[in-house]
Amino acid sequence: MKVLTKICALVVFPTLMHAAPLTVTSGTITVGVANSTGGNLSIDVSGPTFTLTGQGSTSAGICTILSSDVIPPGMGENCFPGTTHTSGPRTDISTEDRSISPLTLNVNGTIYNATSGPGVDPTSTLGFTYSFTIPNFSSAFPTSVTLSVPFSMGGIIETRTLGAPFPGVPFLDFPIQGAGTATIVLGREPFLPNMVPEYRMQTLRYDFTAVPEPATMSVVGASLLAVLYGWTRMRQPRG
Repeated sequence: MKVLTKICALVVFPTLMHAAPLTVTSGTITVGVANSTGGNLSIDVSGPTFTLTGQGSTSAGICTILSSDVIPPGMGENCFPGTTHTSGPRTDISTEDRSISPLTLNVNGTIYNATSGPGVDPTSTLGFTYSFTIPNFSSAFPTSVTLSVPFSMGGIIETRTLGAPFPGVPFLDFPIQGAGTATIVLGREPFLPNMVPEYRMQTLRYDFTAVPEPATMSVVGASLLAVLYGWTRMRQPRG
């Protein structure tokens, strides 16, 4: 009986294994206006040994929930001209947030399925580090503003093999990292005369570059460690 129990445990609950880190050298991740039904996320990136593609929905971004959107007023983000904004948990792209389907990782010709959704394994997270300042316009407020800033990314792609038995059980995760240029397009919100308008994110595009500067790579490492720490805490059983 003990032998059978051990065999079942090995078959149904395989040990989660950690693969070598993947470094993104080209491609883009694009985030549109967050919504509850349509897909506003596109992932198409690659490195020397892999490709990662997917689409779906996410609420990730900066200046997506403004101070005028919530009650009491001022509890959202204050995205007025002259304000500075820094990435954080709200900019993470995670399958725990919305569904990303399909999300497919191809490593040296082996295809892994990373498709998931809230509360469903496998769980993948991409964390981004950057900041930007909305210009403090001296006269008229433009209807849109486009800003470009450097970013770094670190995260985890948790997978299972396509067609594997027990498809809900993850068995292999890939740390992933990269860096490049983030382009944020902000749209002006309606405003009253003699008032200062807020700006809402319209699109957020991450363009990855092949050879980040050494200083940028240090930031990439820090981002990856932060995501790994948060991911490990999330995976620990709660008492």
